[in-house]
Amino acid sequence: MNDQTLDKIFLERLEVFARIGCTEEERAFPQRMTIDLEAAVDTSCAVHTDKLADTVCYQELADTVTAMCRQGSWALVERFGEDAVRNLFDTYPAVQSVKARVCKFVVPGAASAGVEIFRKRQS
Repeated sequence: MNDQTLDKIFLERLEVFARIGCTEEERAFPQRMTIDLEAAVDTSCAVHTDKLADTVCYQELADTVTAMCRQGSWALVERFGEDAVRNLFDTYPAVQSVKARVCKFVVPGAASAGVEIFRKRQS
């Protein structure tokens, strides 16, 4: 499979709450974040069958990331983003690469701050 046969399933500005921050005080309560996800998936079968079973459901992607947020705490958005991507790879074998943009709303004067990462599945 090459990158030319992959389509992108995406979520834009998925709102989640997670215990994240460099200090214990920041992690004491869940903070609002948004996540943009792009998951590269071979959808060539799904476009012919019109069956959800032949692709990756974007609602399931959202549910997977949201559940992860409730289960842990992180000091850095970089680590959170990496964990989210690895979780998607572990849960969805059809996902070949993921771009994740994680935004927090903690810097005065800035609309948001965060990290954007891109990872390809390792063979």
